[in-house]
Amino acid sequence: MVDYPRMLDRLGRVFDKEVFFITGWTKPGTAWIQRALDAHPDVCCKGEGHFADGLYPLLGRSMELYNRHARRGTARRRAAGIEEAANGFTHGELEFILAQAIGLSLSRWAGSASVRCIGDKTPEHVMHLDLLARVVPRSRFVHVVRDGRDEAISVWDFNRRVNPDGFAKQHPTFESFVDSFAKTWSDSVAKAHAFGRDNPERFLEVFSEDLQNEPEPVILDLFRFLRLDEGEKEISLCLEAGAASAPPGEDPGMWRGRFEDKALAAFRRHAGELLKLLGYDS
Repeated sequence: MVDYPRMLDRLGRVFDKEVFFITGWTKPGTAWIQRALDAHPDVCCKGEGHFADGLYPLLGRSMELYNRHARRGTARRRAAGIEEAANGFTHGELEFILAQAIGLSLSRWAGSASVRCIGDKTPEHVMHLDLLARVVPRSRFVHVVRDGRDEAISVWDFNRRVNPDGFAKQHPTFESFVDSFAKTWSDSVAKAHAFGRDNPERFLEVFSEDLQNEPEPVILDLFRFLRLDEGEKEISLCLEAGAASAPPGEDPGMWRGRFEDKALAAFRRHAGELLKLLGYDS
């Protein structure tokens, strides 16, 4: 039997903690921070929950199907002269159910550990910050940004390695891929920045390049943002865990040896101003 009081207690204890989400379209940076923070004794940070981009649409479709079924049944009974309250779920109730699902997942990840912070790393959540902020009202967000041209190289190489045939059909040339990727990268960073302007106390932006060049100040910023202890032991543990997660061959500026003129022009067409704003094309 399901122990409902115990589950409700689990949810209450989760949402009493500092809940945070690591987002951003950057492969090494988000994983670096997730593993670094997970090494802190007061933190549990796992990935990838895909709550907003995966679970939420599925829940929405399921509820819409149920609501259609309920409306048809209600219409038939009213036509027969049977009065009853309308059935179905509202949009607000859908978001409430999503919040409970997030809480249960975070609670399962933490287990019996007595941590003060629980986090999720899902890069794609960068497009859904407003939704997550509503359903987990006190949550905080770490947005990791990286030179989009370096990120384009990483994504191109990764997809050609794991799905060469399918990816080649979708993007037969590097230039065609860059033209698509640059717009996605620009849109996601702009969306994160808009959220950050509206919610400055809940938003921290981290540059992936700093994690490789000078990570300790970034770790300290993260500790202060999440109200974590800043002891030398905690700093050392997090730095070591983050460094161990960094893949080889992901050096800042690696795009210079791979981008030809057409690809660079395509990227600048969609994201040139953003590169300047972030200091990548100063």
